[in-house]
Amino acid sequence: MIGNQSIQRPVLLAFLLLLLSPAGALARDAKPVQACASDQAGPYGTVALLSRKASVSEADFYQYWRDIHGVLATRIPGFWTYRQYHIGAEISALRRLPKGYNKGIEPLDGFADVSFCTSEDIAGLATSKEAELIKHDEQNLFANSYLYASAAGDSLTLLREAPFATLAAANVGESLVMLVAKAAEESSTEFKSGLLAALKALSERCAVQRLRLNFFQKYNAEAWSAPGVNHRPVQEYDASIEFLFADHHAALSCLSNSSVFSASASGIAGQRLQVLYTVARRYAMVAGGRISLLGLRGLPAVELMARMGATNQQSHAVLKVVYGRGE
Repeated sequence: MIGNQSIQRPVLLAFLLLLLSPAGALARDAKPVQACASDQAGPYGTVALLSRKASVSEADFYQYWRDIHGVLATRIPGFWTYRQYHIGAEISALRRLPKGYNKGIEPLDGFADVSFCTSEDIAGLATSKEAELIKHDEQNLFANSYLYASAAGDSLTLLREAPFATLAAANVGESLVMLVAKAAEESSTEFKSGLLAALKALSERCAVQRLRLNFFQKYNAEAWSAPGVNHRPVQEYDASIEFLFADHHAALSCLSNSSVFSASASGIAGQRLQVLYTVARRYAMVAGGRISLLGLRGLPAVELMARMGATNQQSHAVLKVVYGRGE
C-alpha cells in the first residue's frame, strides 16, 4: 500500500469525483452548491458495508469501530455527516432472492453513512493523510470493507421526525437497514423510479418515522484499497434504505409485504434482491461538519463525563487544549 499510494490517491479521487459529481463532472460544480443544513445530511454520499474479522469478538469489534477507528475517521477533512449503524441481526423471514440465486449473502456487522456538502469536500476521503491512516487501521477489525458512492441527488432523506443525532442519542424506536440489488434486466432509471414509488406507497400506509435512501453508483473494488482487507463482494448492491419505526412490531407489520421492494419495475415479484437488518445502535460521529463529543473522545469517556457531571469538559477552552481546536 505504501509503495503505490501515490498512484492510488489520484485514482480514488478521480473515481469519487466522477461518481459523486453531477453528470460525471470532474471539475468544480458549475453552480454554487446550496449551503447544507446543519442538522441534515449533505447531497453527496458514501456508504460502507463492513464485516468483522473472525478473530475479533462482537463486543470488541463494535467498541473498536466506534471509539478508536471511528474517532480517527472523524478527523478526515470534508465529512459533513458521519453516522455509524451497529448491525444487530438479519430478519431472514424478509429476505428476498431472485429465482435461481446462488451467490450467497455475506454477513454484515457495520453500516456507515457519510455525506459531503460539496464535491470539493470529497477530496479528503481520497487524498488526506487521515484517510491513509484509516486504510491501514481497517486490518485490525474488518474482514470485508465495501465502499459505495452516491451521486448528488441520489443520497436522500425522504422522511424524518427529528435530526439523526437526536434520535441516535435517545436510542428510540426500531431502526432497520435494507440493501437492495436491481433486477438483472432492469435499468438504473427504472430501478430508481420503482424504488421511490414503493417507498412513497409505504410511507402513506405505515407510520414510518424516518426514511433515508442511497442509490449506489457502480461498485469499484479498486477505488478503496486497505491492506489485509477484502474489497471484492460476493454480491453487489444498488441501494440502501434506512427505516425507523416506533417499535419492532410496527416495523414487521409494515414490512411484512416487503416484496414490493423486490418486484422489478415491470411489476414482476422476486426479481430484485433485498436483505433487511436490525440496527442495535446508531451513533452520530460528525454532524453539520463538526465532530461530535462522541466522535472526539469515544463513548466511554462521554459516559464517564456525564456520570461525573463534568460539563466543563465540553467547553471550547478544554477542547482546544486537548485537540488543538474547539469543536
